[in-house]
Amino acid sequence: MPTSGEVQVYGNKPGKHVCIAYIPQRTQVDWHFPVNVSDVVMMGRAAKMKPFSWPSHADYQAVNQALDTVELRNLAKRQISELSGGQQQRMFIARALAQEAELIMMDEPLSGLDTPSQEGVLALLETLHQKHVTVMVATHDLDQASTYFDRILLLNHRIIGFGSPKEVMTTERLLKAFGGRLKIVDANGDTVLMDDNCCHGGDD
Repeated sequence: MPTSGEVQVYGNKPGKHVCIAYIPQRTQVDWHFPVNVSDVVMMGRAAKMKPFSWPSHADYQAVNQALDTVELRNLAKRQISELSGGQQQRMFIARALAQEAELIMMDEPLSGLDTPSQEGVLALLETLHQKHVTVMVATHDLDQASTYFDRILLLNHRIIGFGSPKEVMTTERLLKAFGGRLKIVDANGDTVLMDDNCCHGGDD
C-alpha cells in the first residue's frame, strides 16, 4: 500500500488541469438556480478565460458547437429547471465539450431517466467515443455496463477486475464483488444477473 508519492493528471497536479470534466448526479444540482442552458455550457469555458473578462467570440463559438453536438441549440435560453432529465444530462455533456475535456467522468448519468432518454444519452456517449473523448461512467446497472461499454472496472472497496465485459463479467468475479446479494442465472446460454433484494417472510 503506497504511503507517499505524487499524483499527476496529464502532467499536472490534480486541480490544475482542464482536460477532465466531471458530471454529477442530477440530484446534486440546484435546478432552480437562475441560469439558462447557454450559461451552464459557458461555465465550461471559465478556465480558458482571463479573470473578470467577458466571453470572446471563440468562447461563444465553442458553446454553440457543443450545443449543436448534443442537439440543444434550440433550448439555449431555456431555464435549466424546465429541461427534462435527458436534456439536463445532455446540457452537462455540452459543458464538458465546451471545456474541451479529453476525459469525462459521469456519476450515474442514466439514473432516473426513462428508456428513450437513456437511449439518447447512450447514443451521445457513442458520438463522444467517435470524437476520441474518453468517458468513465459510474453505474450499478451491470447489464447496461456490459452491453454499452467496451471496458469495465469492477469495484468493491478494491479492484475485482478490469478489462472487456467478457473478461470481467465472470461468475467468479461477480460473486466476489456482490456475494450473496446477486443471483446469476443461465438462460439458454445467456447469463442473466438478478439483484437478490426481494423481501421474504409474511404469511403468503
